Amino acid sequence: MPLPRGGALLTVRHGKGEKERSFRIDGPVFQVVKAYVEATGRSFANSKDLATVLFRSRQGNGGLTTVRAWQIITSYAREAGIAKVASPHVMRHTFATQCLLQRKAPPVQVLQKILGHSQLDTTMRYAHIADQARMYSLTARWLPV
Repeated sequence: MPLPRGGALLTVRHGKGEKERSFRIDGPVFQVVKAYVEATGRSFANSKDLATVLFRSRQGNGGLTTVRAWQIITSYAREAGIAKVASPHVMRHTFATQCLLQRKAPPVQVLQKILGHSQLDTTMRYAHIADQARMYSLTARWLPV
């Protein structure tokens, strides 16, 4: 769905925990998604039919499965020479942590909504990880070994 000041609102259906999540994309991410949509010749009207599936299965008869998303991510990670485990969960975890490490980090409640957590405590785990990363960074900068 296009937004008034540019960008778009995307909805993920049947994501982790079978929850539906909506999020805004803009800037370079919006431009890449827009180019992809134009290249595939699809229209994204406000409907819930197959035409609105951004990433289709190989057969084109549905959306990506969890297994296929995992295969794509691990394949690109290998190509990039990333030796660590790469998975949708790791990407989700990295996204949440990086959001909270930003100078202008979103409120934890906003991140909770984006991630689809029903309990704030679940999202707060990422806040604790981000706090630890900040402390490590400051310590490394001001107290080098």
